[in-house]
Amino acid sequence: MITIYHTLHRLGDMPALLIYHRNGKKREAVYAKCGSHHRDDGKPSSQTWYRNGQKRTERYTEYGLLHRIQKPALTRWYEDGTEIQRVYYAYGES
Repeated sequence: MITIYHTLHRLGDMPALLIYHRNGKKREAVYAKCGSHHRDDGKPSSQTWYRNGQKRTERYTEYGLLHRIQKPALTRWYEDGTEIQRVYYAYGES
């Protein structure tokens, strides 16, 4: 985890926070810039996974606001991989 004055921050395309389940599989990856969830180039700014490795959530944000053009900014799945929710946002508004 990289912090600047106790604020999540990491330059480049590396997560500022990476958490693992006890079984060694990824639990959460967060990309941040100056304390806000943020990732460039149309990639998700945060992702979470279930213990079995199945993706749980995927969020696309720019400077802390859910945002993605013509594609969902937030997607959630059940543990079996079935999609639960798909929400479209532009600059924080659905």
